[in-house]
Amino acid sequence: MLVLDNFFDEGVCKTLEERLLINTFPWGYLSQSIPTPMQHSGYRRHGWPPAGINWPAEIPKDDFMFIHNFFQEVDDLHKQMIKESNEEERDYMVSACFDIIEPTILPIMEYFDFDKHSLLRIKANLDTVQNESITHCSHTDYPIYTHEDSPYTTAVFHVNDNNGVTVVNGERIEQKSNRLIVFNGSSEHYGITQTDVNARLVVNYNFKAEL
Repeated sequence: MLVLDNFFDEGVCKTLEERLLINTFPWGYLSQSIPTPMQHSGYRRHGWPPAGINWPAEIPKDDFMFIHNFFQEVDDLHKQMIKESNEEERDYMVSACFDIIEPTILPIMEYFDFDKHSLLRIKANLDTVQNESITHCSHTDYPIYTHEDSPYTTAVFHVNDNNGVTVVNGERIEQKSNRLIVFNGSSEHYGITQTDVNARLVVNYNFKAEL
């Protein structure tokens, strides 16, 4: 695991924070921090997850967040679900707000020498302040790749300063603005929400590449 402080130019990080917090930015509500087969009938209908992948038996109370998917590769399972919904087939989904996150992609790829076609997903998370810290569910971002021992890399970018925490394989990393945490995608990780500011902003990146 690598923890890289002041990874982006200060202006890039500040602009990203400002644009994510304007009142017109389209955040979506996620009732639990990790989508599970119990939540989505489409997963169950296609026999997913396969044997050997374990999901939490119970989702903790208040384990919600707001998210925005800037980019996502459409895997075979989701292509089938899209086809059943009579939607237009596609290989990836790109947000209308992609320009907001675009300046952050190339610096990561160049720093780690990732192939330009390796990007799997970019997702922003927003945790709202509650009366106490909430510990989200431990997970890997692409459990099927983890299950198949197929290498990929996860990066967690702390956008703003607060007393939230990212935990990777049991190691706590305090939230700090412009801090990038990069690790093997098969590493279990989760977030702990903040109590000192209204919004905790994190961006998750996944690359089909070895660290």
